[in-house]
Amino acid sequence: MVVTPLARRLVLMLTSFALVFALIWAGMMTYAHGLETRIARDWMDLVERCRTAIEAGIPLDTAGLEPAQIISMPPSSRPTLHARLLSHPGGRYVIEEEEFAAGDGVERSCRVAISDYRIGPTKREAAVLYYDFLQLMTGLLIAETHWQAAILPIPQMALRAFEPRAPKNEGCMVKSVVIVALETHDIEVTTAEISGCSGPSMLSGTAA
Repeated sequence: MVVTPLARRLVLMLTSFALVFALIWAGMMTYAHGLETRIARDWMDLVERCRTAIEAGIPLDTAGLEPAQIISMPPSSRPTLHARLLSHPGGRYVIEEEEFAAGDGVERSCRVAISDYRIGPTKREAAVLYYDFLQLMTGLLIAETHWQAAILPIPQMALRAFEPRAPKNEGCMVKSVVIVALETHDIEVTTAEISGCSGPSMLSGTAA
């Protein structure tokens, strides 16, 4: 079989095209993996900041965070006394810290949610973040510092929750809950004082 110069050129062109395409694809996959890793790292950092602040009854660690906003945020189900939004610079997820009137003080809530509900997480992104939360919960359960908490099921939602074995103070219950919408893949984690809590405000500087 005689291979003509034109055929050789075509083979070389196709080979070069395949090589370039493979390099571009590999670069895209590396970038996507790196972006996914950064998102997951930032998300878990926010989750841990919320959990630590609410469980220990201390101010939220805001080092490296900046004021943020949530676009198309679902309205809060109860009147808020004080609130603020924070995120990593350019972050995809934000902390929503809120305080509600409770007795002579406040009850606190700290939620990690996506910053723009119009551009929700992909199915894979939500799965990675959900898995990371389960890893956190499993570590706390193995350390025997927390219990797996009961939570009422919600249709079309995946939910898991845990709470400290030792209440922050007498009668004050704190719970951390992850919620994933199975259809839209929206995911959020909230650590909140849920009953018997009334302490000083961490946002106003004085008791509410």
